Amino acid sequence: MAISSVDALSSAVTGLKANQHALGIISDNIANANDTSYSSKNVNFSADFTGGFDQGVQLDNVTRASNAFLVAATREQYSQVGTTEVLNNYYQQIQSYYGTPNSSTDSVGSGNSITDALNHFFAAANTLASNPADASSQTAALDQAENLAGNISGLANNLEKTRLQADGDIGSAVTYVNSQLKDLQLVNLSIQSASQNGQSTATLLDQRDTDLQNIAQYIGISVSYQSNGEAAVGTNTGVTLLSSNGVLYQLSYTQAGSVQNFINGNMLAPINVYQVNPDGTLASTSSDQLVSGGVSGTTSGSNVITSKVSSGKLAGLLQMRDTEIPNLLGQLDNITTNLTNAANAIQNNGSGFPPANSLIGTRSITSNEKFAMSGSVMIGITDSSGNPVPSPYANQQGGVPPLKLNLNTLDGGQPTAQDIVNAINNYYGSPPTEVQLGNMNNIQLQAVSDTAATGSNFTFNALLQNYSADNASFQVTGLAVSGVGSSVISGVPSVPINVTAGTMTNSPNITVNFGGAGPWTLNATMQVTDSVTGAIKTDTITYQVSPAASGLEGQVYNFTAISGLGNGVIVPPTNSQAIAQAQIVDTNGNPVPPGNAGFLKISAINSSNGVAISELDSSMNGQVNPLTSAIISGTDTGLAFSDFFQLNDLFVRQSDGTSNALDMAVRSSIQNNPQFISTGQLTAVPAPAPGTGLLPPYTYTLGAGNNQAAENLLNLQNQSISFGAVTGMPATTLTLSGYGTQIIGYAASKVSAASSNATSQQGVFSGLQQQAQSVSGVNVDQQMTLMIELQNAYAASAKIITTMQSIFTALENAIV
Repeated sequence: MAISSVDALSSAVTGLKANQHALGIISDNIANANDTSYSSKNVNFSADFTGGFDQGVQLDNVTRASNAFLVAATREQYSQVGTTEVLNNYYQQIQSYYGTPNSSTDSVGSGNSITDALNHFFAAANTLASNPADASSQTAALDQAENLAGNISGLANNLEKTRLQADGDIGSAVTYVNSQLKDLQLVNLSIQSASQNGQSTATLLDQRDTDLQNIAQYIGISVSYQSNGEAAVGTNTGVTLLSSNGVLYQLSYTQAGSVQNFINGNMLAPINVYQVNPDGTLASTSSDQLVSGGVSGTTSGSNVITSKVSSGKLAGLLQMRDTEIPNLLGQLDNITTNLTNAANAIQNNGSGFPPANSLIGTRSITSNEKFAMSGSVMIGITDSSGNPVPSPYANQQGGVPPLKLNLNTLDGGQPTAQDIVNAINNYYGSPPTEVQLGNMNNIQLQAVSDTAATGSNFTFNALLQNYSADNASFQVTGLAVSGVGSSVISGVPSVPINVTAGTMTNSPNITVNFGGAGPWTLNATMQVTDSVTGAIKTDTITYQVSPAASGLEGQVYNFTAISGLGNGVIVPPTNSQAIAQAQIVDTNGNPVPPGNAGFLKISAINSSNGVAISELDSSMNGQVNPLTSAIISGTDTGLAFSDFFQLNDLFVRQSDGTSNALDMAVRSSIQNNPQFISTGQLTAVPAPAPGTGLLPPYTYTLGAGNNQAAENLLNLQNQSISFGAVTGMPATTLTLSGYGTQIIGYAASKVSAASSNATSQQGVFSGLQQQAQSVSGVNVDQQMTLMIELQNAYAASAKIITTMQSIFTALENAIV
């Protein structure tokens, strides 16, 4: 069939338009050759048949050069890159906190790591042990103790701040994901509109893929497509973010207000998912929860944070906030606890020179709280020269012997805090008139029962002081109780007990039943035998017990009379001034009402005197249920007396006895006076030989040159300590410096692993991206060749039009 001139002209015009449009697309391809998010566009021509007749050429829908599998694989890998990138960036930041260990052969160098701080601390302890009374040595020891505490607490503080930073980045990530989901919803609507209007969606599909990849960078996602290219998105754990019918969802998260949220272990908000209403508001209730609320770092129980985010930056941030940094803090807490406990045990078993006027515990207790305790503790009061304070009794020439408190016999080894206070005050309070019988300087009665009433049993024992030269035995050989119907229930005659020279102890318990109305008089016949000379002394001593509904447990009764027929001697004091006082006080040092929480305080009455404690073999065996007398499991055990009550700590502990890296510090009283760092221990003045008949001083001094406590602190440097397992580090036995090295090594290994993983995942991503780009990327050479072809086709179409124009002009002229 012949082609008319009009058909030829129509074909040329369609060719001109099609090639012109195609040239524009090829120009866009070349212009975006370096844009990795841009997919090369393909131009496709086809014959234009209208009404069954060939009308020329048309440009079909522009398509993208793309491989769906590679695009999905690249997007999934981008999520992995996001996770490892966050971990790497944070660990690179954390690495700077750990300092640079000293690498010289000299153990005390210029490094600023934990191990260097420990080495400096022990070097100062060495100097202190050599010069215990030297003020500059004491100050240097304090400086290095503060440097060590500051190193650990500063590191912990930086880690907590980094955890807050991660939480802030989580909030920013939520905001960014929400913005990309909104943008994707708009792109979907544009794709829908273009499809309905027969327009090309190629560029919109590029934007769609860019939005999807941006979301995938923060959250691992699963994507499905409609036939027109619209995308439905959910997390790869099944949480819908943009539905197939176009319903948009948004994430909601409230960031932590301050670093205290993490320090205090406060609950963190969840990341909830809400459907967006047609008016743009969020639904009143969440449709799903992406991340639960909870306490960051918790690994068990109801407060554990659970997550449906498996990859992406958000997963990395959650991992840093809730796992990685808490693990590092756990390791720091581990070394802090062991260092604090070991140093404080040494500090509590010694004294500075001169000793502090008062010691105040930091463990919270109540007066009626019961403890299972064993062994003995020695509490001495000295003057500013370390010598015992003068005794108010003529038969104690060497000064007041220290109180050797026998915890085994104090309320049967289960004293209340008030029992301990009473025992100290009984010994160091206003001195009573004493009764001396043979080797016993004083014999008192001590209540074991809490009440005294008509018709009830009353249990007590004898509190004995033997400050003689010889060991002795003691026995109650007879007991009479006033009151009609009163009787002795058990304990008399008691079995003789040995009382070591220079000690205090309690006799076995004796129980009586009170009849008639009180007060009741107890007439006890007592016998004391000198274990060396065999001399026997005996007398009947009278005591009086008044009725009481409660509060008698631990109360001490002084004698009211002696028979005058035996060997008892009344020894009055030369003055009535108390020497020391024990109390339960608040944080301001004021006494608290009975039953209220407070802290044990032991103080010398005279401001120029001091309190020195030697732990001896004292041991805390657990707190006691006051109703059942059973030891409560999980309570602190194995701590010596002063160490348990935290009377003379070097490093701060919490009121429950725990310690943590963040709060590590030197106790404020020692900060204010470095003389209070324990350097020495109470040392016994040699006693005269047994049997000489001489009265020994049985006192203890605190010499200025005594360095036993400082030596013990120095020896801690090489002491192997059992460290419990914490996440990332198994249980082990190491020195403190050895464990510090492990902490630094663990952090360094995490830094290295994070860097290696980030590089590896980025390498995989780059490989996939290159493969995808080989399909979708712009080949400039190909595009230039195609452009020349299109330009030639465009020129040919233009030539046809020009030729037809010449023909029409010639025909027109011929007609004219």
